[in-house]
Amino acid sequence: GALGSLAAGLGYRHYQPGEDHDTIYVAEAAATWWLDRYLGLTARARHENVNSTLAGRDTTTNSIFLGIKAQR
Repeated sequence: GALGSLAAGLGYRHYQPGEDHDTIYVAEAAATWWLDRYLGLTARARHENVNSTLAGRDTTTNSIFLGIKAQR
């Protein structure tokens, strides 16, 4: 079977002195597919978007993680 999760987040970073700030938006989906009771394959996809009032700081990042999960 598979177990999964979804997550979303919002962040705010304020730079002092002044009014400059970043707003960060994050979305993530993860799942683990269990091959048997002890071993599973796990995957996670993440999207992060930073919008800034400072020039040149806007970024968009996408990442994928693949792994193996073991338990006793």
